[in-house]
Amino acid sequence: MPSNKIINGTIVLCVFYLVAKSLSFFVESLIATTFGASIETDAYYLADSVILALSPMLSVGIWKVFMPEYKRLSVKGLINETEILTGNLLVVFGAISLIASLLLFIFSNTVINIFAPGFDEIKTNYASYILKILSPILLLGTAATFPSAILQAQSNFSKSQFKEIVVFFVPFLYLVFALNRGISNINGLAISLLIGYILAMLLQFYFLRSSAKLRVGRKIFSKDVVSLLKLYPVACLNSAILQLNSVIDKVFCSTLAVGAITFLNYGTKVINLFNGIFSTTVSVAVFPHIAELSAKDNKDSLNSFLHNYFSVLLCILVPFSLYLTYFSEDIISLLFGHGKFDSKSVLETSIILRTYAIGLIAMGFT
Repeated sequence: MPSNKIINGTIVLCVFYLVAKSLSFFVESLIATTFGASIETDAYYLADSVILALSPMLSVGIWKVFMPEYKRLSVKGLINETEILTGNLLVVFGAISLIASLLLFIFSNTVINIFAPGFDEIKTNYASYILKILSPILLLGTAATFPSAILQAQSNFSKSQFKEIVVFFVPFLYLVFALNRGISNINGLAISLLIGYILAMLLQFYFLRSSAKLRVGRKIFSKDVVSLLKLYPVACLNSAILQLNSVIDKVFCSTLAVGAITFLNYGTKVINLFNGIFSTTVSVAVFPHIAELSAKDNKDSLNSFLHNYFSVLLCILVPFSLYLTYFSEDIISLLFGHGKFDSKSVLETSIILRTYAIGLIAMGFT
């Protein structure tokens, strides 16, 4: 992939990422304005954080293991093998994510108690009900990862990222409609988020229909599939550690006053916005190129590329880390300081953002 193609891919990813995040922040702002920092928002964000903690362990691991192998087979022109490998892995991880979704639905109360031992019975039951609604997202997100990875491997970044916009667009429409009618509630928001994931998954497979086919082989656990499954635990290890940190945060916040989980969620959302724009989107754009260099065993070019990549990343992240540290309260006030989200809530959230800003460089390099 030429350097200009990487730049174009990065620009496309940034644009789609910004649109998706803008919608996400509109949703968050509407929630903050309507509900403030309350029992409802704590319960919703706790249930949502359970999904966000478990999803990357499936999707990120699949992406890291599957795309390089897909790229390797594509470079060699082994189209038949790529189709069968994709189909087999989709069946395997589809089954795993289906079981995980069912377990979340059945044992939702137990899961909430693990994530939030400080919740009282009312909060636990509320969060448990929302988690039941959101539990199918594990399956939907995992299924969507495969067509998304293939589209990225083919440098169709706009199609691969369009799902992010759809996911947030549906809850945004719900909140605008519900607020105008005066019927907004957190359960309805959870249902709208689920619908967003359903549409996003269908859209990914629709985009893939003309550029790739999926076929299931006679032997699902073939040699290639088993080899990739052995790599999977290592590939998702970093994601698992990051999510463990998130779980620890939620466990601690559940023992604090009402609103603590909401403050943590908003602070995390803002830092993830900057991390996503300046490191995640770039990583997604360059990953197919890295995979291709690796497939061709071109180590010199790979080392040179990575050296330049990290140098540019460092020059970008340092000033933004300082910016977020200094202007954290102004940023939170602008994004969420409306309606029932009062000045105390802004201050508490800005402290969280300031603390996370210190680690922005480490997040990007990871």
